[in-house]
Amino acid sequence: MGRPGDWSAVGLDEDPTPGDPVAMDDLATLYGVREIEIRSALQHVSSAEQSLRSGVVWLGVAATAAGDTASEICTLLERIARNQGEIGTSLREWAGTVERLQGRADRALEQARVARDDLTDAHARLDRATIEAADAEVALTRVSPDDPRPWIRSQYAQDAANARGELVRSQNTASDAASRLSAATADAAAARDEYDTAAWASAAAFTAAADALRGAGAVPDGLGAALVALASGREGATTSDELLRLLKTLTPEQLAALAAENPSILQSLWDDPPAPDQVARWWNALDVEEQTALVALAPAILGNLAGLPYGIRDRANRAVLRAATASYDDLTDAQKRAVDQMNALRRRAGIDDVPFQITALHLGARPPLGAFAYGDLDSADNVTWAAPGMDNDFDNRESSWGRATLNLYEEQRRLGAGAAVVGWMGYDTPDMVSVLGEGLARAGAARFAVEIDGTHAVRAGSASGMPHIAVVAHSYGTTMAADALILTTHPVDSFTMVGSAGIDQGWVAELSDLNVARVHGIPAVYTTSATLDDLAPYGAYLAGRENPNPTQADVRGWDIRGAWSFSSDGQAGFGPAAGHGVIGHGDDRSGFLGAEPPEGQGYFDKGTQSLRGIAATSTGQPERVPGALVPTADQDRP
Repeated sequence: MGRPGDWSAVGLDEDPTPGDPVAMDDLATLYGVREIEIRSALQHVSSAEQSLRSGVVWLGVAATAAGDTASEICTLLERIARNQGEIGTSLREWAGTVERLQGRADRALEQARVARDDLTDAHARLDRATIEAADAEVALTRVSPDDPRPWIRSQYAQDAANARGELVRSQNTASDAASRLSAATADAAAARDEYDTAAWASAAAFTAAADALRGAGAVPDGLGAALVALASGREGATTSDELLRLLKTLTPEQLAALAAENPSILQSLWDDPPAPDQVARWWNALDVEEQTALVALAPAILGNLAGLPYGIRDRANRAVLRAATASYDDLTDAQKRAVDQMNALRRRAGIDDVPFQITALHLGARPPLGAFAYGDLDSADNVTWAAPGMDNDFDNRESSWGRATLNLYEEQRRLGAGAAVVGWMGYDTPDMVSVLGEGLARAGAARFAVEIDGTHAVRAGSASGMPHIAVVAHSYGTTMAADALILTTHPVDSFTMVGSAGIDQGWVAELSDLNVARVHGIPAVYTTSATLDDLAPYGAYLAGRENPNPTQADVRGWDIRGAWSFSSDGQAGFGPAAGHGVIGHGDDRSGFLGAEPPEGQGYFDKGTQSLRGIAATSTGQPERVPGALVPTADQDRP
């Protein structure tokens, strides 16, 4: 039976577990038959050798030489037979793995389709319930307390209560469907990841068998050697341990062959990279010639290796970008959009005469991932990692995160800070459905934490010294970044949340648990959410996450305290933020719940109170925040 063709329900462009396990099993049987045939031939040659050794058939030096030759042939046939059996066993195991993972992926797809349909219905019910609840409340307020017909007010009150009840039920139904969809999507992604890992292990087994057949004793050039080196790692070693061992063991030419012939190694380096401190020590131990050769021959590996100097990563990633641009017609549509995005950002920085670095570029990811920086990350006094929220994948041409990042960099400079700001688009950002789940945040947090620690590894002991390291995040990016700050090895100096979509208490019990420095005994965690931002608290409510802005928390009291709050509503000569978006467009608010602000009134628009507050808190100058900083512990719920 054919495989499903449309995997969009679980957010995938293609079948995550391709292959025909039946054909694989048939091929495994063929290898088994070949093993039997070769062992039959081995028995005949072995009998001939015994006859030669006995002296019954032949005597003398020639007979001895013939016996030695027969012995060598026996050894070779035994090796070939064993090799065929090992390949057959590996193929049969791979076929079983593919069949199991296909079943898992197919079940996840079906569950996702059902959940998606349920969510569509639930959103329609939720829209109707929202309108009916609002109408009922308005009708109730219009009944005069002096109306001589008490049953009228009682009836309207009952109608309002019924409408509120239906609204809550609709919200719960939508939340349940979103959770099921998120779980199914995560399960399909897990099947894909397990498939990729198993495919890599199977490739290593097949290559090892081929190399064993050739009798390769030393590590030769090329893919086979690299896979065997990885497959023969120490028992219990992690993937990151083995990847670091590859970096230390293989030549630049071998690393280049590994990246070219086995692109999945790039995904492994992204998902489970070596510790940045270890990478920095390895790099610093190389001589200039070795470093130059690695950048020239293996840029796809070096460009995304946290712990390397950012100037080195920029050179490597620019080489990858040039190669991708030169082979543009061979790219997928998503890769083309990502290449266009990075080239546009690079050109804009040149027009504005702003230093620009390509911090990361992983075009083989699904979706493509990337990061860029304004300023010099190797020397800036202040380094800010800025993470976006919903619908800001790197291949999204509509994303405003590049402009938001540049505006923050320029605002930090206005405050006198020697700044560098990273626009981190290195995780799969959610859409309106997956934003209600935690899977994408948790997945993105692991890599984000490594990148943050990478700044510490690069700048520790450098001539420029350790910078003030800050994290700024918007919307769902605050969910992801908070998760990351549980995972980092080294603390950051501040964390600023803008229009937060809520904190995942499954990972973050208290804000004091975050790996963030303290100011006056309170973690240097800052938060702001505009009064006209209705989407952020609504999303936190539907997702069941805790809101770091108590004044916007829902009636259930799901808030998380322990931050410093500042206003984004406009004061002290600064303009307001009038919605949820980072950059405003048009004359009026638009979109769902008015989330899209008008021109000049996004959180990161120039001249807004929010942008000045974000710049001040992220450069260690909280005293320059317009208006008061208020501990959220002292704030009241609405």
